[in-house]
Amino acid sequence: MKFYRIVLTVFLILPVCTSYGQITITGKVIATDKEMIPGVTVLEKGTENFIFTDREGNFTLDVTDSNSIIEFRYIGLKTKEVTIREKRDFLIQLKDDCYIDFFDEKQIGIGLSADPVHHSWGGFFQISHPVFRRAFIGKINYLSDFLDNHRLDASLGILHFLVDCDYNADVDLNYRDIKIAETFRFKNYTVEGKLNFSRPRIFSQYTTLYAGFGLSDFHKQDIDFSKQAGYMLGFGTEIRFAHYPHWLALEVSMKAVYWTNFWEWKGEIACKMNRMALSAEFDRIDTTLIMGFKIGYKFGYQRIPSQFKQNTE
Repeated sequence: MKFYRIVLTVFLILPVCTSYGQITITGKVIATDKEMIPGVTVLEKGTENFIFTDREGNFTLDVTDSNSIIEFRYIGLKTKEVTIREKRDFLIQLKDDCYIDFFDEKQIGIGLSADPVHHSWGGFFQISHPVFRRAFIGKINYLSDFLDNHRLDASLGILHFLVDCDYNADVDLNYRDIKIAETFRFKNYTVEGKLNFSRPRIFSQYTTLYAGFGLSDFHKQDIDFSKQAGYMLGFGTEIRFAHYPHWLALEVSMKAVYWTNFWEWKGEIACKMNRMALSAEFDRIDTTLIMGFKIGYKFGYQRIPSQFKQNTE
C-alpha cells in the first residue's frame, strides 16, 4: 500500500515540476517590408519542439530552458537564430535569402560581328570559368576589311566579385585598337567597374552603374594625342520579360568618356532570348562614328559542383 502511495505522489508532482520548468515565449515574424509572415517554422534548436506562425505571423512556444536557441525557418528567407535568455516576447525580422547561381554553368559564347560604316566583318568569342568561387570571363572581338580597316576589342573580367541579394559588382580590364585607313588610329587601356543592383528599382528589374579609368593614344590626321587619361561614367538598365518556357531580355547602356582633349560617347542596345543575342552599338570618338552589330549564341560546356554556389548569408 505504501508503494502505491509513493507512485501516486510522483505522478501528481511530476506535471507540476514539468510546467514549472517550462518557459513560454511569444512573438511575431515579419519580412523586411514589415509584412507579417504566416507559416514560419519556429523550432527549439536540438529538439523536435516546434510550431508554425499563424496568419498574422504570431507564435507562442513553450521551451524548456532560458538558454534555448530558437530557429526561425522559411523557404526563400534566411534562417535566423535567437537565444531566449531573459526575453519572453520577440519581434523577428527575416531577410531575403539568395543563392548566387551566376556560375552554375561554364559558359562559351560565339558569334558574328560587323561594322557596315567601315565595311568590316568578323566574329567574337567569350568564355567564363569559375575559380575560387568566382568566375573569370574573357572576351575577344575582331573585325577587318582585310585592307586598311580593323578593330580589336579584348577584355578580361571578374564576374560578381561582390555579391548580395540586391546587388553585385563586376570589374573588367579592356584593350581596344581601332584603325581606319591611314587617317585614324585609336588605342586604349581601361579598368571598368560595374555595379548591378535590383533595389531600389529605377526603370526596370536591373540597373547598372559604370565607372572607369584608362589611358589612350589617339592619332587623327593632324591631331596627335598620346598618353591621354580618361574618366568614364555610364548607366545601363535591363528589362526582362518572362514567358515560360522562354524569356526575353532587353539591355540598354550609355557611357561617356572624357579623354582630356576630346570626348568619347558609347551606347549599346541588346536583345536576348534564351541563349541567343542580337545587339547594336555605336562609338563616337571625337567626331568619328563607329558602328557595330553582333549576333551570337551562348551555351554551357560543363556543370560545376554545387559547392560553387555562393550563399550570401
